[in-house]
Order: sequence, then C-alpha cells, then structure tokens
Amino acid sequence: PDDVAFLADVIDDVSAEVCIDPDRVHVDGFSNGAFLASLVACELSDRVASVAAVAGLLVPDGCAPSRPVPVLAIHGTEDRYVPLDGGPGPALDDLEWSDDSRAAFAGLAFGDVTEAAATWSELDGCDPEATQAEVSDVVESTTYGDCADGAEVELYLVDGGGHTWPASAFSHASAAILGATTDDIDASALIWSYFEEHP
Repeated sequence: PDDVAFLADVIDDVSAEVCIDPDRVHVDGFSNGAFLASLVACELSDRVASVAAVAGLLVPDGCAPSRPVPVLAIHGTEDRYVPLDGGPGPALDDLEWSDDSRAAFAGLAFGDVTEAAATWSELDGCDPEATQAEVSDVVESTTYGDCADGAEVELYLVDGGGHTWPASAFSHASAAILGATTDDIDASALIWSYFEEHP
C-alpha cells in the first residue's frame, strides 16, 4: 500500500470536511510509524508543518524535501528493536512475522539515529554545530538551530531507555517486552509543544 498517498488523502478529506489551518498539519509516529513520519517529511514536505519520530527516526533513500521540515526525535539508548546505532534490533527476531510484515520491512534502512538527526539538519540548512543540554539525569537533548525558514531539528536521547514512548502508562506496563522508559520527559507534551512552535 502507498501509505504516503493515503496520508495525503486523509489531509484532503479532513480539509474538505472541517475548517483546518493547512499550515498546521503535523505528523508523529512511534516505531514503524516513526519511519513513516520520516518518509512523510521527505515526500509531503509541502503539506506538513513538522514531524516527530519516537523510536524510529531515519532518512529514507533519496530524501529530497521541497522545503526545510522541522523534525523532533526521541530515542532510547537501549532500544532492542530499533537500535540507536542502526540495524534491525535482535528483539525483532522474537516477533512472529507474516509474509506481508516481512515484505514491509525488507530493505528498510535502519540507520544510526544520531546520524539521521545530523542529516536532517543538513537537509534543513541548519548550523552544523549542535547545542547539547542535560534535560535530566537520564535525558540529553541535541538541538540544531539557525536552520532555513525557521526549521529546527531536535533529538532527545533517553539513557537506558528501550523501545518506548516516555511518560506512557503503556510503555511502563510493557517494560518486560519493550524495555525501560522514563517520566523525566513526557513525549506527548513535548511533541505538542514542538508542533505549536513550528507552524
């Protein structure tokens, strides 16, 4: 299925039914959804204001956004499904795969997340010198600023964090499968704030 075309159609359908601000269409996703959000930033950059990717930021092959796209990413350093330094994680071998699932993941570019953030900063024309800050004892942020057209690239790394959505009750309840999470940042609140700041 063409997921990017599907999302473009969703934007069209919602726009036709209700009054929305076309400058404030944002996309976020978790895991495979984060891969899709990354792809949307490349292929629908003229339709979306910004994107957020939790546990799955990447730069798809041939990515050429038509405008700088603000990108926020959150990733755990101990993610066993989508490792921080790239490659399919060992925990994926524990999952039961259908033929369709295998086909969907075939050839997917699991890249180094910190390198992906740096590449997005290049695509957005940002200052190559990133600003790093300790958000908490277990969370560090890397921000690429001075980007073209007011874009910004931010990466939050959760030390010891697994394949999780910070401050999520589901992630806490699934720690035995997905790994540790943190409440030091609230991913939902952080993303919402980022979207508000980047129309």
